[in-house]
Amino acid sequence: VADDAEGYVWLGINSGTDIVRFSPKELDRVASNRSRHDLRYTIYDASDGLQGATHWGSRPAVVRDSVGQLWFVTGNGVAIINPRRPPLVHRPPPPRVERATIGGRMLDLATALALPYSSSVDISYTSISLSAASKVRFRYLLEGFSNDWVEAGRGRLASFTNLPAGRYRFRVAATADGIWTESETTWGFVVRPPFYETASFYALLAGLVALTIWSYLRIRLRAVRNQYALIVAERTRVSREIHDTLLQSLGAVGMELEIVASQLQPSEAQAGEALRRLRRTVGRCIREARESIWELRSSRLETRDLPTALRELADDIGTARAVQVDVATKGQLPRCAPEIEESLLRIAQEAVGNAIRHGHAKHVKVSLEHERELITLRVSDDGSGFDPQEHEPAGEHWGLTNMKERAERIGGRFTIASRPGGGTVVEAVVSLASAA
Repeated sequence: VADDAEGYVWLGINSGTDIVRFSPKELDRVASNRSRHDLRYTIYDASDGLQGATHWGSRPAVVRDSVGQLWFVTGNGVAIINPRRPPLVHRPPPPRVERATIGGRMLDLATALALPYSSSVDISYTSISLSAASKVRFRYLLEGFSNDWVEAGRGRLASFTNLPAGRYRFRVAATADGIWTESETTWGFVVRPPFYETASFYALLAGLVALTIWSYLRIRLRAVRNQYALIVAERTRVSREIHDTLLQSLGAVGMELEIVASQLQPSEAQAGEALRRLRRTVGRCIREARESIWELRSSRLETRDLPTALRELADDIGTARAVQVDVATKGQLPRCAPEIEESLLRIAQEAVGNAIRHGHAKHVKVSLEHERELITLRVSDDGSGFDPQEHEPAGEHWGLTNMKERAERIGGRFTIASRPGGGTVVEAVVSLASAA
């Protein structure tokens, strides 16, 4: 390193056959604003007559004589430079992109290109200088990939591999004295995304997910239907057995009792009355057996929705027992799983039957509400009521237990409120979200 009479700094470069001249003020400008100012300099190289690289191992490697000339030791002797006669610096013309290749295949720079993903792109550029081509330095920038210029030195090739999908614009600039001249034209291209990042792939994936969910729901629904069909088949078999055996036998016994009672003499009136009471008991057993068969083989929900089935149930029970049974619905009730509708219908049937048989109610109200994914079945009556702590008004029956178990089986909640002389309110609440 040496300075001249003008205050310039002269620097011999070991990495090449070059000597660089610059002003110390340039260092201050770069230090104060590195992002906006590049060092301005002048290069002496072989095109100016320099022969051989500077010999940095010599002591001294450079001296300034009495007339201001600089003597640099080189590999081929001594280079003498007169600082008052600096070499002419011809600024290179704007660089341009010569060609671009992908996998060895030449690309047409005049058309917008869409390159495949994971391709290796090589871009060649140059700036023609007839006076001092060795002094030209380059830098390039690929917008969309990086915001920093890449110093390429004398290199005239930029290579990029595994570029992410997106739009890019290649820019190149050249300099011979620290003032960069950028190309007036740029080259833009697009890297196509891989198939698994395209809209078609996402659409296909969404379709597959929807198909999977639909298939699962179909399989689940089929399994539930098969399970329900098995239950219905078993209930049908049991009801048929009851009808063909127990019910027929009770009917035959009732007829025999009637015949025996009609054959008794007037003096046997007491025995005849006992037989008629027994006949009435058998008739009551026959009615209860028929109701059990109806419970096992109800077909109301096969062709009707739950509100319609409840109204038909109310009409049948109200007509047979001479009791007023009203049904009210609130909200738009959706079609639920067969098991839910069947359980709610059975709970309503059991509650209405208990109100009439045990509570001796004259008016029963059945309400069905749907609100916020909840279905609420409420059966209230004006009967005699009972103490819920005793569990059942008639200890030999299991009506309340059956209703509670039916509600719990479909994920619902069962409550009962009653007091002696104050009627009874039975409520079952089912969440469609939890039941699904």
